[in-house]
Amino acid sequence: QRELVEKLGGKILLLTNVSRFVTGMGREHPIENGFVWHHTLGTPYVPGSSVKGMLRAWLREDGAWDEDEQQFGVWNNDKRRMEDDATIRRQFGSLETGIGKFIVFDMLPTRSPKLVVDVMTPHYSPYYQGTEAPGDWHNPVPISFLTVEAGCSWQVGIAPVTRASPNKSATELEQLSAALVEANQFNGAGAKTAVGYGRFDPD
Repeated sequence: QRELVEKLGGKILLLTNVSRFVTGMGREHPIENGFVWHHTLGTPYVPGSSVKGMLRAWLREDGAWDEDEQQFGVWNNDKRRMEDDATIRRQFGSLETGIGKFIVFDMLPTRSPKLVVDVMTPHYSPYYQGTEAPGDWHNPVPISFLTVEAGCSWQVGIAPVTRASPNKSATELEQLSAALVEANQFNGAGAKTAVGYGRFDPD
């Protein structure tokens, strides 16, 4: 992957997960919680499409802090929003514009990851199954699931589709690379990011 990205004039980022990482929990699995394995390498990974979606979402939020509304995701003026949306569509593609300007590759471990078993304990299983109202009298049900232990090294690549405008592409590539690092640090990748899983720092 590294050789391919570099031949295309792209950039490889090295990251380390500083918290446990899990991906693909929504997939069907005999023990309820799935896990994504690379179809060739047999390792945990994050598909390029997921990395691309995470990066795109971060770019739509980045810097969009409204002092009056005190929340992210609100642009201060419609002009900026339209400009940002047009840039994102050009970089990542859309139904209207077709293919984007950049390829986002899978996030892969650079060495054998250490897998550990984690446990979540929902307290209101009957409520989630739609059979009863939530209450303190329900028994908690521990559910085991696989995670990648913190401290694993990962790599992910971004490359331009063409080299038609190398200088402009290089500038955008640096901006997207920096945004991807921020997205991994603050939003996280994979499942359960709302409770701290899947945070990555530059390696």
